[in-house]
Amino acid sequence: MSADNEIYTQLDRITDHLATMTKQERIAWFRRSAYAQPLNFTREIDGTVYAVRAFFKEDARENITDKVQRIILKSDDNNKEISFKFYVDGKQEKEKVTGDYGLGKGAEYVMNMDNMSLDVVSKNFKKVKVEVQYNVHMVKDGYAVMRLRYKPKNGKEVSWKTESSDLLDEKITKYFSYELDRTDVEYFWIEFDANGGGDDEYDLDNILFKVTYLEK
Repeated sequence: MSADNEIYTQLDRITDHLATMTKQERIAWFRRSAYAQPLNFTREIDGTVYAVRAFFKEDARENITDKVQRIILKSDDNNKEISFKFYVDGKQEKEKVTGDYGLGKGAEYVMNMDNMSLDVVSKNFKKVKVEVQYNVHMVKDGYAVMRLRYKPKNGKEVSWKTESSDLLDEKITKYFSYELDRTDVEYFWIEFDANGGGDDEYDLDNILFKVTYLEK
């Protein structure tokens, strides 16, 4: 396993652990986990001494503690989320299909995967690969959050992945790819939110959601 993959694996484990906690439990966890350590230090690696210095923007509107709490602990009550629910079975009638545009802010879009059968894919495939891509552009400073869930055919909805992106002045393209070791998924649900205080705002376009079933 590469160093990058190991880091991401550990971050996923921590995120999954935090997702099971209440807000108060998460605050207590951060307080226990945080420790004071000089931000300026030197370290010798293979005979070379590296000097590390930390610099901060004096007129920043928030400190690092405020930023972490805004990203992880708060929810945005002023801006409603927009979400897309993709049913694997193209003939499902549990929810009314809305199409993929026209509902506006705070909407939940519901779509069926045409020409797909949940029974067929669950019997003939072992894994499913999910790819998400979208363009995001800052309107007001903050963070863009993407949450991904799924619901097994005979089970409760599962919170699967969460990605947070610092909004930038220029338009950026975000891409994420995941694999799931089960194919009995009734639907995938993806939500976009402006996390933190009410000032977060961004434009979103060219959303791509791709599901690929992998053979046994």
